[in-house]
Amino acid sequence: MLAETNDGKLLLPFERNILSYDYQRHTLEGLLPSDFSKNVAALVVSNQKIWFTTERDRDIRSLDLETGELINYGYILGITDSSGREYKFLDAYHSLIVDHQGNIWTGSFAKLTLNSNGTYTWEKIPSPPEFVYEKELDPYHDYPKYADQYAYDLPYIYSLDVFSDGSLWVNTSAGIVQYDPVKSTWCKRAKVLFSVPALTDDGQGNLWLAVQVLNVNDHYLNIYKKELKP
Repeated sequence: MLAETNDGKLLLPFERNILSYDYQRHTLEGLLPSDFSKNVAALVVSNQKIWFTTERDRDIRSLDLETGELINYGYILGITDSSGREYKFLDAYHSLIVDHQGNIWTGSFAKLTLNSNGTYTWEKIPSPPEFVYEKELDPYHDYPKYADQYAYDLPYIYSLDVFSDGSLWVNTSAGIVQYDPVKSTWCKRAKVLFSVPALTDDGQGNLWLAVQVLNVNDHYLNIYKKELKP
């Protein structure tokens, strides 16, 4: 995952550091302290701060590009339920975005909300019905008495994306859903039969999808363009 600072430097997570590349001067430097001990997983830039997640501890941190202040906001909210059981959101630290209001979103669909005083607080957005789907239990791994029945589960979230109109698009194993962070409303947009490794909009009212098709004898990637209707 690459990101870009306001002054045009490219940022890249690399093991236990964040590398900053200045393409005008052709220089490369690490931004984190030399004793930082966690691998960086994902990062985004919001104003003069880099927000990033780390593996294993699944914490989210911010690094102030002006002062060098490093703040840990702790374990990503929503990865586990109240009893500590792990949800499908276990890999939520791989997805990180900033919405148009300056809030920081993670793959568990929890966000660090920007307050009027410049501080951040955790907030978990309730999942819509589109986030729940029926699955057939695996008779080899699930309880035998439920082997021939169906159960409900939460989908795996592949990615979060912010579109040009400010809406958030959530790419999940149950389909693609759209969220309006201002109105707090959901809209189910598409049920995709194959894996969607990437989606984006072009700012001109069109949705672009990369769809991965896996067959027995062939693997290929199709690119689709679809007009977004209001």
